[in-house]
Amino acid sequence: MDAGNAEGLKRNLRPQGLLASPDEILLQIVHNIYEIPDITAFGEACQRLYYLIQDRSVWLQMLSQEAQRLPLPGHLEDRTTWANLSSAQLRCIVRRLRDVGRTWLSSRTHYFVPGHRQSCALDPTSDNDVGARSIYSIEILLDRWLLCIYHEKLVEIWDLDSVLHDPNKPILCTSQNISGHGSFSSAITHLDEKANLLTIAVSW
Repeated sequence: MDAGNAEGLKRNLRPQGLLASPDEILLQIVHNIYEIPDITAFGEACQRLYYLIQDRSVWLQMLSQEAQRLPLPGHLEDRTTWANLSSAQLRCIVRRLRDVGRTWLSSRTHYFVPGHRQSCALDPTSDNDVGARSIYSIEILLDRWLLCIYHEKLVEIWDLDSVLHDPNKPILCTSQNISGHGSFSSAITHLDEKANLLTIAVSW
């Protein structure tokens, strides 16, 4: 191969267009992409971009955005703890929070009960004005369980892992109606992980 052909080959192998930009510029582009599928698609363009979207700063920024929209699990409320999380851990947390954000306000006509994943029961208080609910408090426990306390004296715990299988059919683990007149006016919770005990105190 003569020198002219070798030089031409080198020019052809050089990155062209967007890929000619340094990593810092490409990261700025990724930081302005909000949807996870769009980031994934960006990374599928080539190996360089695939490794680029694994950058910890990408998912750290997305977690910061989610913290403004949804309550974080208790162990993540202190942002100094985020420094101990890897890129893969941050990505997993962001994906789960996105699933919650996409589904927890959705209308529910069916839900699954533990041990009966293939059968569903009609929820009589969804999709009707008479049985409308208003959430008083919502909390994520152990990065998996969604605790909902409603003004209408109802307490529910949902399994967030179930939405990974079917976002439209989450598993309702327990539902407890509290007797009494009026509606909840305050609530406080405490989780004792060692004793595997969840305490909920409410007043109305």
